[in-house]
Amino acid sequence: PNNLETLNRAQTPEEQAQTAEIMARPIEVSDSVSSGRVDDGADITEQNNPEQILAQQDNRSVTGADDTIAEAQIEASDGEVADDQNSDQSGDLNPDDYLPDYQAQDNADAVAEGVTQANNSKPLARNEGGIVKRLYNRLFNGGVAALPRVETTVYLQQDADRSPNNATNDAAQGTPRLIKADEDIQPINNIKAAIDDTTVQSVTDFTAALPRLRETALNAAKAVGYYDITLKLRQPDANSIDVIIEKLGEPVTVDSRIVDVRGEGAEQAEFKTLEETALPAEGDVFNHRVYKNSKAALEALSRTYGYFDENWLNKSVDIILPDNKADISLVYDTGVRYDFDDVVFFTYDEATGTLTRDPDKLPVELPLLRQLLHFEAGDPFYRPDVTKLSNDLAATRYFNTVNVESLLPPDELSAGSTLAFDNTANQSDNVEDGDLDSDVKEGANVGAGDTDLIGESRDNLSGEEDNSEVVAESLEANSGATVDAADIAPIEFQVDEQTQNKLQEVKAKANRLSSLPNDRVLDEKDEKAENFLGKISDSISNIAEKIFPEEETVFDEDFVPPTLANRITPEEVFESKKVPLYVFVSADKPRDAQIGLGYGTDTDIRATAKIDYNLVNRQGYQAGAEVEASRISKNVTVYGSRPWKHPLNDKLEARLTYEEEVIDQGEGNFDLSTNTVKAALARNIRKESGWNRRYSVRYRLDELETGVDDTKLEDLPVRFTSSRPTQQALLFGYGINKTDVNNAINPTSGYRQYYGIEAGAESLLSDTDLAIVRAGVSGIYSFGEDDKHQVLGGFNTGYIWADDFYEVPYKLRFFAGGDQSIRGYDYESLSPLENGYLTGGQILAVGSAEYNYEFRPGFRGALFTDVGNAYDKDFKTDTKVGVGVGIRWASPVGVVRVDVAAGVTEDSIPVRLHFFIGSPL
Repeated sequence: PNNLETLNRAQTPEEQAQTAEIMARPIEVSDSVSSGRVDDGADITEQNNPEQILAQQDNRSVTGADDTIAEAQIEASDGEVADDQNSDQSGDLNPDDYLPDYQAQDNADAVAEGVTQANNSKPLARNEGGIVKRLYNRLFNGGVAALPRVETTVYLQQDADRSPNNATNDAAQGTPRLIKADEDIQPINNIKAAIDDTTVQSVTDFTAALPRLRETALNAAKAVGYYDITLKLRQPDANSIDVIIEKLGEPVTVDSRIVDVRGEGAEQAEFKTLEETALPAEGDVFNHRVYKNSKAALEALSRTYGYFDENWLNKSVDIILPDNKADISLVYDTGVRYDFDDVVFFTYDEATGTLTRDPDKLPVELPLLRQLLHFEAGDPFYRPDVTKLSNDLAATRYFNTVNVESLLPPDELSAGSTLAFDNTANQSDNVEDGDLDSDVKEGANVGAGDTDLIGESRDNLSGEEDNSEVVAESLEANSGATVDAADIAPIEFQVDEQTQNKLQEVKAKANRLSSLPNDRVLDEKDEKAENFLGKISDSISNIAEKIFPEEETVFDEDFVPPTLANRITPEEVFESKKVPLYVFVSADKPRDAQIGLGYGTDTDIRATAKIDYNLVNRQGYQAGAEVEASRISKNVTVYGSRPWKHPLNDKLEARLTYEEEVIDQGEGNFDLSTNTVKAALARNIRKESGWNRRYSVRYRLDELETGVDDTKLEDLPVRFTSSRPTQQALLFGYGINKTDVNNAINPTSGYRQYYGIEAGAESLLSDTDLAIVRAGVSGIYSFGEDDKHQVLGGFNTGYIWADDFYEVPYKLRFFAGGDQSIRGYDYESLSPLENGYLTGGQILAVGSAEYNYEFRPGFRGALFTDVGNAYDKDFKTDTKVGVGVGIRWASPVGVVRVDVAAGVTEDSIPVRLHFFIGSPL
């Protein structure tokens, strides 16, 4: 059936014959869409000179002086049809603006065009790309690439140059020029970002996609304040879209700005600062994202400081067109500030199957838990204190499960101040269709909140007088409207008993499912990774499960979760203005196991294995063991810790290590093997000021062995009085350190400093009286646009005082070289030379300077130099210099550093590759 038959409208025989004749005509449709018109009721192919008519239409289209690309155009000014001599002035939609132009083509042209279109590449859902991209997708994306996106280019149209100096070509004078727009300014940047988010596949039918693309471009311009813009779109090829801005218009600027904070929070410094600095300011271009972020900032600040009765008295923006002015009004009432109430620790009692707050049933003693509190009942509520408590509980590693709940007043009591979706702070200016602020009213002569003409288009407003009539009609209609109670009354219906029982069963099952643990998997089918790295991860997890099998948990769908008795309700919180905290903790033999395989330029391949028992008893004792093996070193360590005065900030730690190490690399080294026993006891104290303290006592016993010929033993820097001599030292130490950075994992600014001293006596298990002093400082600073430039520097020094330096244990002396010292040299391969052997230094002095430049987000190139050495007491040792280049990657686990360095002070310049992961400080 045709359209009329679908609408039950019959045609007369004459109309049917006319329709059949029209449908039988052969029509060649090109792939271009234009806003130019064809005369209604006239077939262009039947004109006397169709080519001339088409040429005239093409002259009305802006394609550039030398542009021959078939283009699709839509002219839009905030939704209105552009004026021209052939268009109506009524503002009605014209179907011709969305229909293809008819073009006269002979058979040869039609065949040629068909061959050309058949050869055009089609968008693919699985983009093959190059070998590197395919390998990346294979490893990380399961072999599938993301759908390709269009490439958008934005042009500014300039009027044709009709000056006498440019009278050489009349045709060229009538053609406007297109200039590529600067993509770093608005609204160009936002329009491009919005259209770039379009997939190639979605614009295969460009004619159908035009309305959506037009609205996307217009909304992107509105989002950054450009309401009076005229633009059109074209598709040069299947993967590209051109946006031609014919008229940019003046941006909407903020004419008046009112930010008024009331209530108890009005006197708080944070609200005063935000009230004065909230953007956009008067004179600024109105930006939707900036406006929404300011609203969200006020609400977030209230939630942070416990103003839970917050309420918007007014939040509105009036966009006044065609004056291009915006009036902002934000009137905000914080209400009163809530205080902290009691903190309740509770756990699950398996014996009774209930939740209990009994201190004897908690996995850790209650006084130990209360040491983690940084506030008391009655203190003003401050959300970061709650976050810190949650983080500290997790950092103790005592528990399998931790949940800190702040019991807040009911949401419905402050529904007007909730952080709604439309107020969420965005990091992008992009505004999708229909996502402009609902409290932004636009139109001509819009009053302050006195009309609901939201998003009214300028094409519907022919002038201020007409608009006033529309507003008046709207107000009159609203003022006289009444609501019939029957229209909003609940619908009454009845169901039979069997259906009612079914509904109750469905409701009961839904309640059971919603009360199950959050990690409950309804589909018990195991999900297997498809990519390469995922398969490796699954294999490691399977091995770990076999080593440490977990007990199979059987879920009961009829299980009803227990509730804590005498729990305060949200309504009581609202009445008392006090926020209680309910802290659930659970511990079921918490432990961690790790296995690792790594590579270091100083150690070559190394393997590690580690297990931690995070809670040995209710007093907070912890224990663990670690094994490490590499080409030059093998060691086994057992360790334990206990809280002293605080579970995190004041702890006692003990370690016992057995180590075998081989030293035989680089000039001056000799065949030396050591078997070492090390024991240490330390008290680590962390201070809020940042200055951490450490009191320690450590003992080491080294048994030495060498393959050097007996006749050369006297030349060695170690006294070999027997085939296996021993060296020992018992050292008492004190150290302080402070680290102040903006990011602990990937810092871009900050510094670190440390100072320490250790001393031992011959009368207390040391080979000689000695003292060791160490100090160091390092810093990092970033500058320039987006902190692309970065400089780092550091200096480390040390000094050993001893009655007889020759008696100082060889492993306590200073050595330099390696990726944490002087790059370009092997690990600990630098020190004074005596009789051709490294003796170890009595003084350490190493400095470093580095410059980094971020050439891609997260990646930096580096130039560096390291200077210094481990010196004898008279500084007769040569100073070594290493220079090099490297790459830095800010990974989620720390900075990954790959360096190539050369020791430039050597006759035969050594070149070394250094690899390191961790903080640069």
